[in-house]
Amino acid sequence: MLKFWDFILKIEKFVMAIGMFIMVILNFLNVLFRNLLPQTPFSYSEELTIITFVWVLMFGISYGFKVHAHTILDVFTKMLPKKLEPIIIFLVTVTSVLFMTQLLYTSYLTMINQIRFGQVTPGMRLPMAVNSGALMIGSFISALSVLRAGYLEYKEYKLTSKEVIK
Repeated sequence: MLKFWDFILKIEKFVMAIGMFIMVILNFLNVLFRNLLPQTPFSYSEELTIITFVWVLMFGISYGFKVHAHTILDVFTKMLPKKLEPIIIFLVTVTSVLFMTQLLYTSYLTMINQIRFGQVTPGMRLPMAVNSGALMIGSFISALSVLRAGYLEYKEYKLTSKEVIK
């Protein structure tokens, strides 16, 4: 199972790194050519940047859960009694999974409609379903990451609570 998570982590890092690189290069070239030439050859750069940003964002959410960047607010939980920590872990995990599941379902319905009606982006004429696909894939991976993060946090709580009792 650890190999699976390592593989997902590598994919997330790759998508985020390549996506950020593409966005920086596109925007740099767009600004450069806009100031040097009467017309920019990259009229589609904003469109491609937004599409890339959605992919980076969705994989970044999942990555954030993996590195415990936004699963539990430590400041809030430190103020509560230690006995409430598993309840908070459970509530945060369930709420986050429900949100990601709702996002997955909604993006699926959106993608189906975009495919059905043949919606494309105005500049590049790419299928609009590309963005919905990012939402679907990202929310699915994020839901898995939330479950894993919740499990690991609960496991850590059990270990630390046993140490406190001893």
